Amino acid sequence: MLCIRSTCRTTLSKSNSILFRLSSSTAPDEQVSSKSSKAKSDWKRRQLGSNFIDTLSLSVISGKGGSGGVAFHREKFKERGPPSGGPGGTGGSVYLIATPTVTSLSHLPKTVRAGAGASGGGKWLAGKRGEDVVIRVPVGTVVREVKVEPNSEEEAEAEEEERRELEWAWQVNKVRLHEAEKREVRWSSWKKKRDLQDKFGVKENEVEVKAWEENEEEELPREWEEALSSFRRVLFTMYPQAELTGHPSFLTTEHHLLSKMLSKEVDLPGKKQRRPRRRRRRNSSNELEEEPLLYLDLTQPTSTKEDPILLVSGGQAGLGNPSFLTHQDRSPKYATKGGEGEMMRLELEVKSTGEVGLVGLPNAGKS
Repeated sequence: MLCIRSTCRTTLSKSNSILFRLSSSTAPDEQVSSKSSKAKSDWKRRQLGSNFIDTLSLSVISGKGGSGGVAFHREKFKERGPPSGGPGGTGGSVYLIATPTVTSLSHLPKTVRAGAGASGGGKWLAGKRGEDVVIRVPVGTVVREVKVEPNSEEEAEAEEEERRELEWAWQVNKVRLHEAEKREVRWSSWKKKRDLQDKFGVKENEVEVKAWEENEEEELPREWEEALSSFRRVLFTMYPQAELTGHPSFLTTEHHLLSKMLSKEVDLPGKKQRRPRRRRRRNSSNELEEEPLLYLDLTQPTSTKEDPILLVSGGQAGLGNPSFLTHQDRSPKYATKGGEGEMMRLELEVKSTGEVGLVGLPNAGKS
């Protein structure tokens, strides 16, 4: 029995030593796993804590309007049909509603962008409208519009340079339009005389009508011409291989658009970045003035279908070439491009309320 007990003791001591060695060898791995699990739980806890956001800076951008189409109707036994380019689609707008189903601003990104409108097609087919976006915020949210100013002197100088180029383009267009109108008068007079001469011949004491001669255009600075061509590419869609530089109808339409841009009735086309939203209204003296910045205190829920709040409107749709059909121009070979979308920067703040309660064991005198 003694021998058996001794062997049992030795066996137990060996097993204990083996277990001790095993436990000592796995201790570092257990420490690493415990650290990783703790880090994971801390990360989850941080994520859970950041899900509630009560202040947010938000940039809202509406969609760009689609360009108008330049096309002509074609069918059997009709080689030259009327203009059939459809208008472009209006850009998507951005709306705002307050709903009790939302309790935080964590679901909103920092930039909200609406869809762009599609271009118009042939056979008078209009482009698809851009998709609207609805921003849902909790009831009790305060919305403030932040005025966007140029961030640096370089941006301010770029805007001044763009304005100067617009004035140059307007001057060149004015000169070319005046020359085109004079050319049109000379052409109609020459054509009438030439038709009479071809019909009745040259009579006595009459001078034979000479061949048509083009007058030389007035020379203008090269940078002025380049400015006009640059704005022309931004504003119009041309039919392939169309020569419209001396066309009176086209120059009249171009002069109308440039005059609106120069008087700030229409914003300058955004070549590099979207323009901030500029709401303007006419005062009693019929002058344009900017409206005050947007400020909303949404204390009541708003309906999605009945009265959503419009933040920024979508870009204006471009016109197809049938819109420029006149008695003088029966086949307009140009259309306008869609307008740029608007941009607005907002500061959102949720007015939250706190509650106070007592925590403790039952019958502990909390009352």
